[in-house]
Amino acid sequence: MRIPWKNHEPPALSGHEHSNNRSDHELRRRRLTYAIGSATASKISAVLLQLIAFPFALRTLGVDKYAVFIALQALLSWTSLLSLGLIPSLPKFIAGARAANDLQDQRNLVVWPLLWLSGVAVVLAAALALLGLAVPPYRLVSTAPDLPHSIVRTAYLTAVFISCVQQLTSVEAALRSGYQEFHYTSLISLCANLIVTGLLLLAFRHFGSISAFMLILYLPQAVLLLVDIGVLFAQRPYLLGRPTALRATFNTLSSQSANALFVQISVFLTVYLPPLIVAHLTNPTATAAFGTLIQMMMMGVASMNLIYQPLLAAISDAHSLKDWPWIERNYHRGLKLVVSVGLLAIVVLTAIGPWLLLTWLGRDIGITHELCFATGCLFALMSFSIYHFYVLSGAGLLRGAGWAYVGQGAIALALATLLCTHFGALGMMAGLAIGLLAVSSWYGPLRMTNAHLGGASEIHKREAI
Repeated sequence: MRIPWKNHEPPALSGHEHSNNRSDHELRRRRLTYAIGSATASKISAVLLQLIAFPFALRTLGVDKYAVFIALQALLSWTSLLSLGLIPSLPKFIAGARAANDLQDQRNLVVWPLLWLSGVAVVLAAALALLGLAVPPYRLVSTAPDLPHSIVRTAYLTAVFISCVQQLTSVEAALRSGYQEFHYTSLISLCANLIVTGLLLLAFRHFGSISAFMLILYLPQAVLLLVDIGVLFAQRPYLLGRPTALRATFNTLSSQSANALFVQISVFLTVYLPPLIVAHLTNPTATAAFGTLIQMMMMGVASMNLIYQPLLAAISDAHSLKDWPWIERNYHRGLKLVVSVGLLAIVVLTAIGPWLLLTWLGRDIGITHELCFATGCLFALMSFSIYHFYVLSGAGLLRGAGWAYVGQGAIALALATLLCTHFGALGMMAGLAIGLLAVSSWYGPLRMTNAHLGGASEIHKREAI
């Protein structure tokens, strides 16, 4: 039995966490409202930033450098897989430890991921630096061959540095979500977006470097997230106690994290790897067109996080209290919203997408109505798939889901690559959408239906692959 006040530690469920004077439903609703409100402001600022950043980059860097920027993002996107699925898995376990008033589990669940990701960042930096020495970066991205190799090499090393910093800071959102404090992450993102927007506007006339663009675009948020991790420890000094049972913590997280990792692999196969394949199979213009649309699609999916991540925190809390009716009710509400947004995106992109993008970018890079229609379909299906991942994760229903998501990604990528060889960027986009349709359209809803018919018994089982 653990004594919360031992060693001057505050109780895990203080007034900051759960008040004895309000119901769990009221607290969850209040935290969910905070999270959605702050996330909405953050996503609006992110959209405004993207509206400035991408035409800015295309006009000041030119098509060739812009294509290198897109290809480098795709090349290093796999590094997020080294988090081993911890990020989407942690909120559920932290919420459970918080609900159980278990300080030691909270320490382990916060400290162990930070130790792991810190080690990953150091090893990753060394490995990628050696890769850049062994294989010239211009060959890795295989685009814009007319650019001086030194420019591509400097951009590659900058991208490596940013990826390593992001590797460590990626855990901040999961930690805050576990404590139902996702509004901290949203406010940080809002501040970072405002800082980046100001820096881009100030540098508009003195800009032409891929490396400078990447540092301005990504570093402010990474730094602020690092600061907030320190703030989290300052708010909860008991987390600084010596962590124990780290191996047991790994074993606790491993089953659900493994499934989450498989889902991340699926996203990598369907979103981050395709731009690199297009860069190798086509030309800089096609790479710029496809990469821009993928970036815009992922910006839209990221904007949906104002639904996903607050709901994940709330569902994790409801799961820890075995409140299945609340989970089921809010699952259906969120599903209606996600489907409506996806259908609207298909209609708008198909009708006026090329005109909007031409007006926005200020340059024709071959974006057609057909390509926009395929992008809209991919956005709708990706949103649907990711929504179900978050719901299944929060509700403790990820058992076995990883294999389905990996299969989905493999089918989509194989079909898309085949079509790309014949139809270029359009074939790649259409193949990805068809591949997602084959699996995501039925898998998530079926799992939720089975959980309901089985009396939600799955949420009480131990998750296993």
